[in-house]
Amino acid sequence: MGIRLKKLAETWENRRAVGYSGGNMNFGLVLRDILAKRDWKFHDISQSIDSCFANLSIGNGCLFVIDDHQDNPSALILRHQFFDQVACLCPTLIICSEQDDNEVTALRRMGAPILVKKPLTPKNFIDAFDSLIERWSTGYLVELRRVFSKFVAGHSSGAVTILQEIVAMQQPTPVAATALSLHYRRAHDLEKAESILQAEIKKGCFDLNIVLPLVDLYLSSACPAKALSLLHKANEVYNRPAFLTIDAIQANLLLNRIKDCVPYLESMIEKDFFPEVARHYLPRMVYSSGMLAEFDKSIKFRAERFDEYQRAWHLLSDEDAMRRREQYEKVAQIKKAQAKENRARTDTAHGHESTAAKLDHSPDETVYTPIGKPIFK
Repeated sequence: MGIRLKKLAETWENRRAVGYSGGNMNFGLVLRDILAKRDWKFHDISQSIDSCFANLSIGNGCLFVIDDHQDNPSALILRHQFFDQVACLCPTLIICSEQDDNEVTALRRMGAPILVKKPLTPKNFIDAFDSLIERWSTGYLVELRRVFSKFVAGHSSGAVTILQEIVAMQQPTPVAATALSLHYRRAHDLEKAESILQAEIKKGCFDLNIVLPLVDLYLSSACPAKALSLLHKANEVYNRPAFLTIDAIQANLLLNRIKDCVPYLESMIEKDFFPEVARHYLPRMVYSSGMLAEFDKSIKFRAERFDEYQRAWHLLSDEDAMRRREQYEKVAQIKKAQAKENRARTDTAHGHESTAAKLDHSPDETVYTPIGKPIFK
C-alpha cells in the first residue's frame, strides 16, 4: 500500500506544498523533511493567508497545509479558501489541535480536506498525506487538478468550461460547485452563483463549503432571513459547531433580533471560541436589549463600566441610573469584604502565600472598539 501511494504521489507534475501556521514557524522545517520521503518539496510557510494564496495562484505549490492554532482556527482558514478562486481548488491537509468531535466532523465537510491530529509525528503525517493524494487521484477531483493548472497558467476560460462540465454531473461535486459559484459571484451574477450552490443542496449535498458561501451571499445581499434558515439547518446537522456562531450573530443583528444573539455569544465563551471577543460584545447586547440582570453579571457589577454604557445608550433615567450605581457600589463593598476575609484565612492557613491566582481576570475591553461605536466592521 505504501509503495503504491508513493508512486501515485510521484505522478503529480507539481509536487510542492505551501503551508500556513499561526504560531510555530519551525513547522516548515519539519514538513520539509517529512515531504522529502514522498519526493515532494515544501515551498514556504507563512503567517499570512494572503501570502499563502498568492504562492498557490502562481504555482509555487498545489497542496495546502494548515497548522491549526487557537488564535487562527483551521475552520476560519478554510473559509478564506472558499473565496479564493485558485486556493479553493487545492488539496488541503489540516494538522488540527484536539477538538470536539462535532468540530472535527464539520471540518471534514468543508471541501475535501484530510485531518491529522496533533501531536504531529512523521508517520501520522505521511499517512494523512497518502490519504489526501489518493482522494485527489480519483473521481472528479482529478479534473479539478486540471482546472487548478489552467487557472495558474492564466487560461481562465478553459478552467471555467471544465468546472461547468463537472458541476453538470448528476452526483454531488461540492468543491467544483464552490469554485464555479465564486466565478459567477466575482462576475456580479449573483443569481447564477446562488443557483449553482442551491443545485448542490438539491443533489443531497449539505457540505459546509456549499452552505457557508451561500450564507455569505445572502448576508451581503440583504437576505438575512434566508441565511439564518440555512444556519439553523446546519446547526442541526453538525450539532452546533462553534465557528457557525459568527454568521448566526450577524444574521440576527441584520434582522434586529438582538436578544437572539445572546445564546451564541454565551456559546462562544463556553466553547472557548474567541471568548474575549464574546465577553466584549455580550454586555452591549444585553444592555441595549434591556436585559439588565444579565448585564450586571457580564460586567461583574463594575460601576465604572455601567457608567460607560449608560452614557452611550442612556437606557435608564438619571434617577434609576443613580440607584443602580449605588447597588453596584454596595456589591463592590461586599466583594472587598469577602476578599479581605478570604485573604486573612489564606494567610492563617498557608502563611503569606500570594493569592494573585484567585484575582478576577476580566478581559481588557479597551483593546476593542469604544462603547457606542459599531459592533462589527
